[in-house]
Amino acid sequence: MHQNPERPDKDAVIAAYQVTIQLRAAETSLIWSRASLFLVFNTILIGGLLTIESVLNKPGDAHLLGLLQLLVSLGALAYLTAWTISMGRAWNYHDFFIHMMKEQESFLKLQELAPMSRGDILAKGGSDTVAGKDFRFNRLAAVLNARTLEKFTAFAFALLYLLLVSRGISHILS
Repeated sequence: MHQNPERPDKDAVIAAYQVTIQLRAAETSLIWSRASLFLVFNTILIGGLLTIESVLNKPGDAHLLGLLQLLVSLGALAYLTAWTISMGRAWNYHDFFIHMMKEQESFLKLQELAPMSRGDILAKGGSDTVAGKDFRFNRLAAVLNARTLEKFTAFAFALLYLLLVSRGISHILS
C-alpha cells in the first residue's frame, strides 16, 4: 500500500474508486480488442498464405513460394512478438487496477461489500454468496481464463509460423 502521512479524504477515495473501476473496464475492453485484432490479422494472413500457395502451384514456382512463405511467416512472428509484449503490458495495467481497487475497498472498510475482492475469490476458484445465491467457478474455469487462453493462442500461432518458416526454407532449397 502506498504510504502517505496524510490519510486521504473518504469522498476522494470513493471518487478514485469509481475512476479506477472505469479504467479497469476500459483496459479489459482494450485487452479483448487486441485479442480480436490479433485473431483477425492472423486469419487474413493465413488466408493470404493459402491463396499464394494455390496460385503458385507449378513446379517452377517453388522458390518464389518458399520466399513468400518465409518472409510472411517471419513478419508474422515479429507481429506475434510485438503483440505478446503489448498484451503483457495490458495485463499489468489490468492487474494494477484490480489491486488498486482492493486497496481502495480496504481503505473504505467495505469488507463483505467489496466487489473486486469478492470477485477475485471467485475468479481463483472460490465461492461466495450474494443476496442468498451461491456462486462458484470450478477449478477448470479458474485455470482456463482469458490470460491462459491468450498464452495458448500465442503459442499455437508461434508454432504454426515456425512450421511455415521451415516449409518456406524447404521450398527455397528444393
